[in-house]
Amino acid sequence: MFTQASQPQMWDKKASQYGRFSHHENSFQKQILSKIAARGIHFHDKSVLDVGCGTGIYTLHIAQEALHVNALDFSGEMLALLNEDAKHEGLCSKLTLTCKTWEAFEAPETFEILFCSMSPALRNDADFQKFHDLAHEHCIYLGWAGKRESTLLDPIFQAHDLPLKAPPGAEPLKAWLHDQKIDYEREYIEEKRLHVKPYEEALASVLWHLEINQTLPQLERIQELLAPLNHNNTIAFETNIGVELISWKK
Repeated sequence: MFTQASQPQMWDKKASQYGRFSHHENSFQKQILSKIAARGIHFHDKSVLDVGCGTGIYTLHIAQEALHVNALDFSGEMLALLNEDAKHEGLCSKLTLTCKTWEAFEAPETFEILFCSMSPALRNDADFQKFHDLAHEHCIYLGWAGKRESTLLDPIFQAHDLPLKAPPGAEPLKAWLHDQKIDYEREYIEEKRLHVKPYEEALASVLWHLEINQTLPQLERIQELLAPLNHNNTIAFETNIGVELISWKK
């Protein structure tokens, strides 16, 4: 599974449906940033590298405090949306947008804080070592922790003989930290959310998830499964995911 997760064109296709920066005080992003602050990690006047930043749902919160943020992602479409929101927030001068893979990224300098959230960029020991080496003060990682449920995707994946599994996330990183004898803080967090999407957008999301799993969609069966969820051309569904917030000090 997730063998196509490293292909930029897949994430370009997903960009228009991806979450965007929000000022909402009760957002999941605000909760995560509050937990980071409670660990004594502060972005104020710091140089930050946000690895796999996507559309910037954390990047722009961090940029409000940081001295400067280098936002790194291999999807040009994701970065275009981040740039659009950065202009609206007046934060462009505090950002450098870098469209490269993590493997190809050559840092012109180190950064005080490295941050990565729910990104496939960090996958192996070499990726973790590079992440660690580029930080002066702290490394922060928010990643999948095994739990992934969706009332939209679960029945469709079952119909295609696929398990809906969480991508690799926190476990490989924790194993590397143990091997390196690096002390870290961790917290398991669950997020349950109700989503409401237009029918065509929900269908496109289903097809994207099957494509990234290299599975040919059974379109008629998918339409049958979506029908009970379809109310006035709108699909409402719930997701419940488990993530782990990991941080360590250099």
